[in-house]
Amino acid sequence: MSTSLRIAIPALGIAGLVAIVDTAILPVLLASAYRGATPAYVCAFDFGIVAIAGLAGAFFAARVGLPRWWRPGDGSTGSRRETAAVLILGLLVVLGNTLVLLASRDQLARVAPWLLQLTPTSAVLVAARAALTENVVFRLLLFSLAVWVARRARLGTRAGSFAGAAVSALAFALIHPGGGVALLAGLALAYVFARRGLLAAMGVQFLGDAVPFLILAARP
Repeated sequence: MSTSLRIAIPALGIAGLVAIVDTAILPVLLASAYRGATPAYVCAFDFGIVAIAGLAGAFFAARVGLPRWWRPGDGSTGSRRETAAVLILGLLVVLGNTLVLLASRDQLARVAPWLLQLTPTSAVLVAARAALTENVVFRLLLFSLAVWVARRARLGTRAGSFAGAAVSALAFALIHPGGGVALLAGLALAYVFARRGLLAAMGVQFLGDAVPFLILAARP
């Protein structure tokens, strides 16, 4: 399989999966970010954004040596330490997001009333959509693009990685409530992506959203 196909197929596959999930949670989407939009517009818009971000992000990631979808450990001591750090950061993201969301439930409900209307099924699907779309946009594209720009500006490898993590985390925090907590989560997810790839970051973010969403859906 050619390199272009190895890049295109996963990116288009994720975009298609997002569009399918959109159809299952249209009431939530039309009550929040897509008020007044038609179902066809929602699905087409999300597909286009994720497909373009996925293709461009995979291109830039390959140029700067970042993983695209998955980077397994090699069994070395350093790799085992990275794996341990990824697991610890993942746990902290899940616990932190759960505690913050539940503690600020009433305030968030005023901004996003759909949170209190989630069912267990829609809670899982909303978390899956967020993990898919946001990691493609913020980690695969923004992180990789920022690192590429930093390298073009002749910054060192470490400085470029810090720049990429900062840009992606700040952008991530801007669209999420929680301020500093969202920024820290964005930095943690950037690290997970850089060390183990997009699928690992998606898994962490999915659990970080799905756990509190399911708790909210189960509470009266």
